[in-house]
Amino acid sequence: MREAARHNPIGHHLVLRLVDNRVIANTDAQRRVVACTVIEMAKDDRLLAFGLVDTHLHLEDAENRDILSGHFRPEGVALDGALAMARALP
Repeated sequence: MREAARHNPIGHHLVLRLVDNRVIANTDAQRRVVACTVIEMAKDDRLLAFGLVDTHLHLEDAENRDILSGHFRPEGVALDGALAMARALP
């Protein structure tokens, strides 16, 4: 059984952080933007869970880790743009 579990994981964990390691979202409005953006970006994937911690975002997905990583990296630009707009919010 231990052998089977090693070959068939139920999910893959990915941690994303900004290049400069700054806090991703400081306010509730910014955290909502992150949540909505992640949900929108992953709507066609098998995202199991995600969590935002000050300087990084945890993603748990049932897909292949390489596919998940490749999918979110280019769209990080979209998240950065959305956060720039959210930072203007009170």
